[in-house]
Amino acid sequence: MSTAVPSPEQILAARAVRHHLTPSSRGSSDSDYLEIVGQLGPLRPPSFEFPGTPVVLFDRHEDAAGSSAQEVGERIRRQRLVFKGRFQGGKVAYVRTSDVPIYLAAFRRERPLTGPERVVLEVLESEGPLHKSDLAEVSGVRGRELSAALQRLQEAFLVFEQQLETEWDNAWFSLEREQPEWLVAAPEQDLARLEVLRRFSRAHVATSAQEAKDWSGFPLRQVRELLTELTESGELTRVAIDGWGERFMASDWEPVEPEASLAILDPGDPLVTAQASVLKRKFDGLPALKYVYVDGDVAGIATGRWGIGPFDVDDVVFIEETSSERSRDDIIAKLRRHFPSPRHRIVSFGGIPLDGRLV
Repeated sequence: MSTAVPSPEQILAARAVRHHLTPSSRGSSDSDYLEIVGQLGPLRPPSFEFPGTPVVLFDRHEDAAGSSAQEVGERIRRQRLVFKGRFQGGKVAYVRTSDVPIYLAAFRRERPLTGPERVVLEVLESEGPLHKSDLAEVSGVRGRELSAALQRLQEAFLVFEQQLETEWDNAWFSLEREQPEWLVAAPEQDLARLEVLRRFSRAHVATSAQEAKDWSGFPLRQVRELLTELTESGELTRVAIDGWGERFMASDWEPVEPEASLAILDPGDPLVTAQASVLKRKFDGLPALKYVYVDGDVAGIATGRWGIGPFDVDDVVFIEETSSERSRDDIIAKLRRHFPSPRHRIVSFGGIPLDGRLV
């Protein structure tokens, strides 16, 4: 454990390692995949992909056996080692199945049930599991009303959708009926949120209360109180970082040798959501398809308008010129994993139209 106050560059280097975005920290086994989910979860499936896509750890995990990132995610999910739920304000994401009681308690949204919600829940408790079409037939709740009821019940962790394959239609279960041990093991909400923020703060290395709030969706006042509690217990240290101001710093941080890193991050990536307020100002008005992560910093944005059919990446924008000095071809090659040609064009890079070879 280092006692010196680090520089921003040292924090970014350590954060890159704890987020597994450097060559030396990248995972290669199924156990590594699960460890990454445990350290960084809840992790969201990639945006603008087919519904039911698993968590795909591009740039954080490279399978030793040669399986693609998608294949690894599907394999882990098929073994029921990760759990799909709604976290962080109702967003679909995955956590390790062994961690469900903690995240259930931390993110559960408890509200009075509406009539349709009560009917759907009672049907699943007595006759589930059921696919959505069967649930509509038995309950009489249909269409958008059924979708809304299931979403709110899922946010309350009263029901869950078992997603084992990349399919549209999956079975829905009553959580209390199928997994009562999760409810028994769930801690009090404050304790669960304390543990969730401890994990986040450790991975983020140094966080502001606003970053922790943006990432978690918890009320800012409660976030401050919990970060203070973690400071008093010795998990975090309150420090003033040159150019950043006050941060809550993981007490077990150690300086690391900086490594060159280049990654494409999803809008739902934890590094992106933690900096949501900053990135909104940094790339004001630009619709985000992906973000470009360069040497520890979310430095660029792939901007454009998503569509169900083929759509283009209009531009890859960097606010600071030094951030775009990495090879244009390297960045485009990584973007192509998400926007394959010829279905998608990358029209411009840094405001300069690309020639036919790269489009």
